[in-house]
Amino acid sequence: MRSTASPVTRIAGALVFLREGSQWRALARDLWIEDGQIRRIGDPQEPRKDGETIVDAAGCLVAPGLINAHTHSPLSSLRGTTDGLGHVGFMWRNQADTAGRDPQEVYDHALAQALEALATGTTAMIDHFPEQNPTREMIDAAAQAYLDAGIRCNLALRIFDGAYDDILPDPSTGLVPPDPSPLAPGSIDGLIGLCDEAAARWHGAGDRLAVLPGPSNPLRCSDDLLRASAELAEARDLGLHAHMLETRRQREISRARHGVSNVARLDRLGILSDRWSLAHCVWVDEDDRAALAASGAVPVHNPASNAKLGVGTAPVAAMRDQAITVALGTDGASTSDSLDLHEAIWLAALVSRGEGKGIGAADAYDLATVGGARALRQPGVTGRIEAGAVADLVFYDLDDPSLCPLNDPVQQLVFAVRGGAVCRTMVAGRSVYERSAEAEERLREVRLRLARSRPAAASRDPELSRFADAMAALDRPGGRMSR
Repeated sequence: MRSTASPVTRIAGALVFLREGSQWRALARDLWIEDGQIRRIGDPQEPRKDGETIVDAAGCLVAPGLINAHTHSPLSSLRGTTDGLGHVGFMWRNQADTAGRDPQEVYDHALAQALEALATGTTAMIDHFPEQNPTREMIDAAAQAYLDAGIRCNLALRIFDGAYDDILPDPSTGLVPPDPSPLAPGSIDGLIGLCDEAAARWHGAGDRLAVLPGPSNPLRCSDDLLRASAELAEARDLGLHAHMLETRRQREISRARHGVSNVARLDRLGILSDRWSLAHCVWVDEDDRAALAASGAVPVHNPASNAKLGVGTAPVAAMRDQAITVALGTDGASTSDSLDLHEAIWLAALVSRGEGKGIGAADAYDLATVGGARALRQPGVTGRIEAGAVADLVFYDLDDPSLCPLNDPVQQLVFAVRGGAVCRTMVAGRSVYERSAEAEERLREVRLRLARSRPAAASRDPELSRFADAMAALDRPGGRMSR
C-alpha cells in the first residue's frame, strides 16, 4: 500500500543560527522540514532514514529569512534618479517614471524586485503597490509575478480618495499639476470594492501571497475610506499598511486639518490596531508612541530612504524602550538604491546611535526578522528557526570574507554580511534561489526588459515629465520646497 506520509527534507551539515534566551548562537544542528514547516531541530549525528530528502548544507550558516516590511516594486528600475531631492521632488519624479505602465511592465518590475530579494536573503516582503490608485490589471500582474518568483509577499494596495496635499506646489511658484493627474482620487466604493475583489481572487494563493488594503497615507484618505479599509481588514482577517508621518510637513498638515497627528487620528477613529504596519514613523511624538504601544501597531523603519531624502531619523531606540515592535524596510529602489535588506540592517544599527542611545546588533537583526514577522501577519512566520515555524531560510557561504573567520555571527550578519554571501534561499521549505549561472541569467533577463522599457516613461506624458522636472528643481538644495 502506498504511503500518504508527507516527504521529509533534512537540512544536514550546517551551522544553524538559533536564539537561546537572550543570546544568538551558531550551532551544529540538522533541520527536519515537512509540509513547509520546521518539524524539529536535532543532532546531526542522528542516523539518516529512508525517504528523507537530504539538502547538503555543509559549509553554510543557515539563518531565518529576512523580511522587507516596506518597499515599492514599481521603483525597482529607478536607481540613480533622486539624488539631491527631498520628499516632494522624489514623489513627482516617481510619478513621471511610473504612471501609465502596461501589465507586462508591472509584472516585470515586481518579478525583478522579488528575484533580487531572494538572491540577497529576503524571503518575504510588503509591497506598497502601485504608485497611483491600482487597477485590476495591475494587481493581477504583480500578484502573478510574486507567485512565479516563489517569494512570500503582502501586496498592500495603495489607495486614496483625497489630495496629495503634502507634495503639491505652493501657489507662489506658479506651478500647476498636470490635468488629468496620475494622483487623481478614487471613490470609496470603487477602491474598497477593488480591494475586496482582489483579496477574494488572490489572498492566500500558494500559501504565500496576502492581499490587503494599503491606504497611501492617512493624510490622503478620508475618515470614511480609513474606516472602510479597517472594516474590510476585519471582515477578511487582513493586515493594513500605510505611510505614517514620514515628513515634518505631514505632521503639520495633519494637526492643522484634524487637530491631532495622523497616529492620533487613527486612534480617534477607533481603528488603530495590531493589523497596521506603518512605514517611516519619523515624526511620531511621545503620545504617538504610547498609542502605538497600546494598539500593537508595527512601525517600519526605513533608514536609507529617510537619510537620502533628508526627512529625519525615526526614534527606533525610544520606540523599542516603550515595548513597540519595530520592523525594517528598504523602501523603494529609487530612494534606497538597494533592495539588499542587509544594508538596511547595518544602517539601522548605525544611525540609531545618533539618537544618543543606539540599538545593538541583536536588536537590529530583530527588526528584519521578528519585527518583520509581526508586520507580515502570515501564519507560521515567526522570524526565527524553531519547531512549528515556516521553513523560510537563508543559507550563507561560510567561506565568504564577511563570515570567515566566524567570530560573532549576529555582529557579522548585521555589520559585515551583504547579499552576495547568500548561496541558497528557501521559502516554505522549497529552494526558490540557488546561486548559479541559471539564476543570474534569469535576473539578468528581467532587468534587460526593465532597461528597454525605461525610455518610454518620458514620452508617455510629456507634461507630467516637465512638471516633475520643475518640482525637482524647486526641491533641490537652495530650492523653495519644504522638507
